[in-house]
Amino acid sequence: MPHLVRDWMSSAVVVVDPDSSVSYAMTLMRRRNIHSVVVDIS
Repeated sequence: MPHLVRDWMSSAVVVVDPDSSVSYAMTLMRRRNIHSVVVDIS
């Protein structure tokens, strides 16, 4: 039985729009105490 990503994730994925400012993304990361975000380009 293969392992799924959702089985290993500790919380919901944080997604930002590609038109968001770097400042916004950094603030979001600091407030949520996370080290990366996903940029949705679709």
